[in-house]
Amino acid sequence: MSKGRFLRIASIALLAAIACLSGHAAVARRIVPLQVSATFSAQSPNSLLSHPVTSPDGRVLYILSLEPEIDVHNRIVCVDVDLHRPGVRDTNLLEPEGRWHGIQPYTLVADDLVRGPDRSIYGDSRLIVARKLGLALRITVVEAEISSEMPHQIERLTLQMTLDDIAP
Repeated sequence: MSKGRFLRIASIALLAAIACLSGHAAVARRIVPLQVSATFSAQSPNSLLSHPVTSPDGRVLYILSLEPEIDVHNRIVCVDVDLHRPGVRDTNLLEPEGRWHGIQPYTLVADDLVRGPDRSIYGDSRLIVARKLGLALRITVVEAEISSEMPHQIERLTLQMTLDDIAP
């Protein structure tokens, strides 16, 4: 093999190795990181947050929203943080897989928040990892104003939410 041919083959091999290494070093993002501050009020429950979650190329992949649950007394007893695909509202992608029951970290319940967010079952900051989606959502309860009369109602709720890719 001539020296010139050897150098061409070695150069191609080196460039291929660099391309492979750089491909592993820079993992493509699934979403544009999202930071949202949202305030829910029982006085205007229809003005809920609904925020698009986009891909780096601008496509809307998901919708992050707040959804109130109203009891038989017409009181807002909890607010769910909901992540769903555009046009598909029947599935909250934050729900755990398989069979489950009980309060979930994406559910903000008046009875649980009545003593203050820091004393709730999940504390004032909750981390939800949706492994199938490759996403992590941190919900921080900044303020929770809960009625004292029974059944408790969420009067005002301020959240800080951060949604991002799971680190590889």
